[in-house]
Amino acid sequence: WEQSLAQLVVCDVCRSAVVVNEDTLRVAGKLSILTQTPSPLCVGAQGIVGKDTCLVLGRVRYQYERGLWDEWYCQDQEGKTYWVGEDEGTFTQSRLQESIHLPPHWLEHARPGATTNMEGDTWRITERDKATCVGGEGQLPFVVVSGEEIEFVELSAGAKRFATVEFEDEPTDPGVSTCRVYIGRRIQLDHLYFPSDDPT
Repeated sequence: WEQSLAQLVVCDVCRSAVVVNEDTLRVAGKLSILTQTPSPLCVGAQGIVGKDTCLVLGRVRYQYERGLWDEWYCQDQEGKTYWVGEDEGTFTQSRLQESIHLPPHWLEHARPGATTNMEGDTWRITERDKATCVGGEGQLPFVVVSGEEIEFVELSAGAKRFATVEFEDEPTDPGVSTCRVYIGRRIQLDHLYFPSDDPT
C-alpha cells in the first residue's frame, strides 16, 4: 500500500499526537486511549468495504447525547481516502467534498425537516446536534483534539444517500464558518469484510 501523507499520527505506545508538515514534525499533546468496542474494523486492518479493497489508517471517536460513534479513515488501492462511520451497528461510507461551498448563513436555516439544495439535488435535513471529540488513533488527515466540540448537520436524499456537514468551532458568524461536507451512502454490515471476521 502506498499510503497518503497523514497530517496527524498518533503513537500506539505513548499516545502522543504528532502533527506532520512538509518539513517538520511537532508533538501536539496526547490523546486518550480509546476503549475497544465490537467492530469488524480496526486500525491497520485490510479488508473490503462494499466493492472497495481498503486499508484502515485511523479512527476518530465522538460522543453526543445518544452515545458514541466512530469514524474510520480508510484508503483504497488507488490511494483515494474515505470514511466509514459506525454508530451502534449501522454503517456509512462517505468522502470529503472539497468542491462544495455552502451559501452564507446556511447554518442559521439548518433545521430538521427543512430542505436545501446541494450538488444539484434536494436534501432533507434529518438532524442537527453537537458532539465532543473523545480521541483518535492511527493516521488522520486533520488534527484532532480531545474535548473539542463540533456542530454537525445530517441530511438525506432518498433511502441510501446521506450527507454530513461538520463545523469544527462554534460558528459565531454562520456567514463565514469553516465546515467540512461529506457525501456518501449507507451500507449494510454484510458489505464489510475483513479477514479477522472469517471463522476459518
